[in-house]
Amino acid sequence: MAYHYRTTLKTSSLAIGTLASLATLLAVAVLGIVAVPTGASAQYYTSPYNNRGYRSPGYAPNGYYLKKKRRVRRVRRSRGPKKSRKRRRTYAKTLREPVGKVLLLISLKKQQIKVYDKQGLVAQAPISSGRRGLDTPKGIFTILQKNKRHFSNLYAGAPMPNMQRITWSGVAMHGGPLPGYPASHGCVRLPYSFAKTLFGITEMHGRVIVADDPVLPEKFQHARLFQPLPGGDSNMPSHAGHQRDGTVAVAEAKPSNRIDSDLGAVIGVRPANAATTVARVEDSNRSERANRFRRKRLAKQAQIADELAASKEAFELYHIDAKRTVVELKEAQAALAKGKATVAARKKDAKKADADAAAAHRKLKDFDRKYRNVSRRQTADKLAKLAELERALDDRALRLSDEAEAAHKAVFAAQRRISGLQSSVTLVKQTVKTAKAKLVPAKKRLVAAKAAEEKFKESEKQRAKPISIFISGKTGRLYARQGWYEIIDVPVSIKDPNVALGTHLFTAIDAAQNGPGLEWNVVSLESGRTAQKSRRQTRYSKYYGKKSNLRPIQSRVHPATLALDRIDIPQDTRDQIEDLMKPGSSLIVSDYPKSNETGKHTDFIVLTR
Repeated sequence: MAYHYRTTLKTSSLAIGTLASLATLLAVAVLGIVAVPTGASAQYYTSPYNNRGYRSPGYAPNGYYLKKKRRVRRVRRSRGPKKSRKRRRTYAKTLREPVGKVLLLISLKKQQIKVYDKQGLVAQAPISSGRRGLDTPKGIFTILQKNKRHFSNLYAGAPMPNMQRITWSGVAMHGGPLPGYPASHGCVRLPYSFAKTLFGITEMHGRVIVADDPVLPEKFQHARLFQPLPGGDSNMPSHAGHQRDGTVAVAEAKPSNRIDSDLGAVIGVRPANAATTVARVEDSNRSERANRFRRKRLAKQAQIADELAASKEAFELYHIDAKRTVVELKEAQAALAKGKATVAARKKDAKKADADAAAAHRKLKDFDRKYRNVSRRQTADKLAKLAELERALDDRALRLSDEAEAAHKAVFAAQRRISGLQSSVTLVKQTVKTAKAKLVPAKKRLVAAKAAEEKFKESEKQRAKPISIFISGKTGRLYARQGWYEIIDVPVSIKDPNVALGTHLFTAIDAAQNGPGLEWNVVSLESGRTAQKSRRQTRYSKYYGKKSNLRPIQSRVHPATLALDRIDIPQDTRDQIEDLMKPGSSLIVSDYPKSNETGKHTDFIVLTR
């Protein structure tokens, strides 16, 4: 009975399953008929890159999008129902036109970018950064390249409109789709319209900061921040005149904004505008140090000018001497050629004279032979005529012989003159060689003096550009670049090197309004209060690591203040930097070294991951 019950139940279940299967097949068939893709829908699902001939992973050539769904094993939790999260949508906002250069701050956690200038927030917009495994690097970057229409050379020619590159390894900011979460291959995607706006307000080598948490610039002042030396405003190129000894007048210490007219003349400003152009001189030692650099620079300028004038004078003298010797050589060679022509003509005359004399002697000899044979049979008159003819032939032969001898003497004299002309040509050639030998080093000296002048002019142009300083806690060195060329690389002393410094960017945003100096702000990427390494390793971790075994900062004071308090810079280096300080200059303090992305024609790039 039990067996019969089980069989009946099994048969019923089978029948129900069969009916369900038939219903399912019928539904699938109906849906298959309805959902057959038309030409338009098939074109919608085609990869946009297949039409260009690319075969990227996950796409079939000229076919449908083939993406395998990953099976995710879901673990049922027993902590109540799943909470629904509402995603907040953010929109791009442009508040106003920027004033001067802008600073871009990107937050990976907030998936947001903010644009600041020296007056505050300018614009903000959502982003989509690199997904897990292709993370967007964090740190301090600069804009290395800008391209309005760019296509990726790594990912199947993907379009990257309004591209602004921040690393040479393939990370850039550009317009793209924003799904609301990290989805790119490492780039920072921006809304298309905002990317176009941002492309128009940024400049090459502008600062870009990428951090996990949102960071904001805040005004900051510290006694160890660099300030321009008195009279050291390098916004204008230096066209100051100099005395022959390379000295300038040292400005006296005065409590007011007035400065002496001598210093105003030295730095290239009129006394009427000197008070608004030059910082107030309050410290005689700072004034003396400032003028020491200016004396050195002006003395170098005077030395270069003197060397250039001397080399020009020497080159002109040697050049004139060489030209004169070349003219003498040409004249001697012309005289030698003329003498050789004369010798040839005299030889020709002598040869003709020899031929004529020989012919006359032969004729005389023939006449003598004939005269002996017929002299006995001729009359007296006839004999007299023959004798007269013989004398005439003899005289002619003698005369032609004398002419031939004179022609040979002329040839000999011309040959002797040729020897003198050849000696003169040889001597003049040696003179020309000596003059040219003197001209070569004079020309090299002139070229070197012109190169030194051009180099000095280029250095003076570089002085008009802001200076960037980077202090690395890992290497214990200070690096400085001006015009994207490294000018300083010196060691510095850092107190408590085993305590973290953090990563801070100080920027001289403008000249101080109520006194001499500069107004600074700071952006702290890492405060240094936690020195633990991230457990998560990224593709940048093995290349750019900070100093190991660092202890966190144990203080409530601003970490940027603590970092500057612990750094001691040599006074000569500080004076050299302060002589070049101007608005737009920056200082980076970090536990990390400078990135390998820092190269020619770039500013300092620091990766914090």
